[in-house]
This record gives sequence, C-alpha cells and structure tokens, in this order.
Amino acid sequence: MSVTNAVSGIVGVGGLHLMGGGLAPNDVPTTLAAASVFMAAINVFGGFRVTGRMLDMFRREGDPPDHNYLYAVQIGRAHV
Repeated sequence: MSVTNAVSGIVGVGGLHLMGGGLAPNDVPTTLAAASVFMAAINVFGGFRVTGRMLDMFRREGDPPDHNYLYAVQIGRAHV
C-alpha cells in the first residue's frame, strides 16, 4: 500500500508542478495536470483509509484506544 501511495504522491507533485501555480487551469495541459492531482489525492487518501482498516484487523478487544487527535496539539504548538 505504501508503494501505491508513494507513486500517487509523485504523480500529485508532478501535476502540481505542471499546473504552474495558477489559480485555475486555463488550457488543456494545466487542466489535465489538475485532474491528475485530483485523482492522485483521492488515491492517496483512499490508500491511507485502506491501510488503517487493515491495521484495525490486528486490534484485540483489550487494546487501549488510540489518541491520534493529540497529534494536532503538537502541530498547533509548532507555530507558537
């Protein structure tokens, strides 16, 4: 799964590079680049979702809960 996410990430970065930094696509190549970024983003987020579900298969009944939302605290503190 991580290889698929990596390839899709590279496609997304390449598409962003080809978009040229404009606000909206104005010709065919930038439109295709924007479409590739959109599809790559769907693929990456879907890959993370599938990976999370696969990891959930190995959880037991007595495992403590995850507190992943606490990572946002560190992100918020990084700019202080």
